[in-house]
This record gives sequence, C-alpha cells and structure tokens, in this order.
Amino acid sequence: MKKILIFCFGITLGIFITANALGLMMGEFIYRELTYPHLYQNLFNLQDNSQNIEKIATAEKKYEWEKVRLNSAHGYTIRGTYIPANQPSKQTILFLHGLFQNRSSGLDYLDIYQEMGYNVLIVDARGHGDSGGGSISWGYFEKDDINVWLTWLEQKTPQGIIGIHGISMGAATALLHSELNESTHQVSFYIADSSYDDFKDLLIKQLTILAALPEDSKALNIVLFYTEIAAYYHDRFTFDQISPSLAVKHTTTPILYLHGQKDTLIPPQMSQDLYNATAGAKELHFFPDTPHASAVYYDKATYTETIRAFIEKNTTK
Repeated sequence: MKKILIFCFGITLGIFITANALGLMMGEFIYRELTYPHLYQNLFNLQDNSQNIEKIATAEKKYEWEKVRLNSAHGYTIRGTYIPANQPSKQTILFLHGLFQNRSSGLDYLDIYQEMGYNVLIVDARGHGDSGGGSISWGYFEKDDINVWLTWLEQKTPQGIIGIHGISMGAATALLHSELNESTHQVSFYIADSSYDDFKDLLIKQLTILAALPEDSKALNIVLFYTEIAAYYHDRFTFDQISPSLAVKHTTTPILYLHGQKDTLIPPQMSQDLYNATAGAKELHFFPDTPHASAVYYDKATYTETIRAFIEKNTTK
C-alpha cells in the first residue's frame, strides 16, 4: 500500500510539475507576443512606427526645436522635443503618443495647440523612438516618467499651465498619472483619446481573438494567470496595476474623453466606462465612422473645436 501511495504521489507531482511548466511556457510566449508589434499588425492592422523618427528628426533640424533628454526614475533615458508657441507663452501641452508610435505622431496635433498659443512637448514613451527602457508596460512605468517631464516643464515655464494629451496607450498612461496628480496638481487638464479602461479587460478581449475562446472560459483564465506570472517575472508589475478606470475614481482634474465609434482595437465602450467612473469634471465625445485613434484625421475641425472648448472652459480663471 505504501508503494502504491508513493507511486500515485509521484504521478500526481509529475503531472502538476508538467502542467505548470507548460503553463509557464505558454504565459511566456503570450506575454512576449503582446510586446511585439507583429501581433497588432496581424490582428488590428496597427503599423509599427516606433523606431521611425525621421519625420521628427528632420523637423527638429529645420526649425531648430529643442531636443530634450532626461533620466527616468526607473533607470533609463527618455527623450522628447520642445516646440515653443509662436508667441511667448506659459501654457504647455505634454503630448503622449500611442503604442508602437513615437513622438513624430505629435506633429499631426501641433497646429491645434499652436493656434491656441500653447507650447508643445512631444515625447517618446519607454521603449519607443529614442527613449530607452526596453519593453513597454502599457502605462505602469510610463506614468512615472510623466513626473520627470512635468518637473522639467515647471523649470522651463514656472507657474504655467500644463495639460496632457494622450493617444491610445498614451491616453491610458495619462489617466493612470491623473491619480498621482491629486497630490501635486501640476496638470490642469487631461485629454484622453481612445484609452482603454483596464488593461486586463482589454487583454481578455485580445486573447479571445487570438485564441478563439469565449471571454468567460476557464481556459482563458488559466492563460491569463500564466501570462501575468510572466509579466511579473520580467517587469515586476501585474495587470491589475494598469487600470485607468480605478485611477480616475480618485481624479478631480478635468478630463476630456475622445473615441472613434468604429474602433476595433479598443472598444468605444471603454471610454464610456471611464467617463462614468471619473470623479471630477469630465466630458465625452464620440466620432462616428472613425477607427482607432483617427479622429484627428477623419474630422479635424470637430476634434479641434471640442478640444478648444474644453480647454477654455477648464482653464479660465
């Protein structure tokens, strides 16, 4: 009987070890896939422009814009470009690009803020463009880098007005930062274009597409469990820590939410849920027949006017 028990225990232990080993391998694979652009290219036609900085490099040289290089609190270098307003101004927008883009994308929004008399600081997120840091963290580390940029801006324009405009992952990063802003009030307003409300929820939706599983399946929960272990092993964060919807529950800084109704990468409902969760002043505008993070290209006049009206309303003393 003793030998049988030992045998059964050995079989059970072997199955347990094998199952977990396979689970960890699967989690490692999926986590790495999530950090590589080709997955998003194949599923959502999201192009990888993260290292294509030719456009901004050419503009910096042509207009002699100031190139900024700072040190992240997490041990890597972050870089950006400071573009002064046409007339001296103490109003500045910090622009945060989306996933697998770089600060060049901020040039498409530049005229909106120049017409309003704002300086613009466009920056490369961790692991994008000229910034270091390795893999992306979907806003977890990136939100802390915002504080570094804000400190630099406050030295550049003391007692000025600072707003943050984020696109997609940049929008989620801004919203995660909004909770930190409650203790400093360095930022006067946030503009969140096409943000996710909770990274784990977004990941579940993406995994259902990737693995063809229903959202409530046990298999999906197992996949997510091992993927999160891989995230913590490599980068020391959990997906629960990337939840803009939890952050904005504590945010009193005004927030403008923008979203295209034809967005297949980040469901428009996520901006609605963020709006519903926000504690402070808030506005929400949907753009019909507009795909992910494209409102500025599909209807720039409405996009510009919505932003202008929001800023004027929330910065007028």
